[in-house]
Amino acid sequence: MHVESEMFTPVTVRGLSPASLTGTLITFAAIRSGPVSGMLILPASQAMGKPSFPLYLAHGIIAASLVPILIIWTGGFGEIDTLDASLIALAAILGSLAFAQLLLPVERFTLSFIKRFGRAR
Repeated sequence: MHVESEMFTPVTVRGLSPASLTGTLITFAAIRSGPVSGMLILPASQAMGKPSFPLYLAHGIIAASLVPILIIWTGGFGEIDTLDASLIALAAILGSLAFAQLLLPVERFTLSFIKRFGRAR
């Protein structure tokens, strides 16, 4: 669905939006930068990166299932007050993190399987 308004008109350059181009350039610069690369190999950075793929998978499921249920449960057919919206957002974050933790063993198995059998011999 494509929506244009007077306030926001999407700008693209040969199919690339400025946001995606900027994100790509920042990522490339971070990889090539010595200090940033050094931060990315720290144990804390590695620990935050491990659940990133399961979290990517989990957040969509939670957003499509838990959040609408909570909106209906709070009577949010009209406007939702700030407190309810904040609690729903918190529940979505916590639910996504919890579901991502459940998916971590699947990712660990997949990665170990790829390491063991995925190499061309």
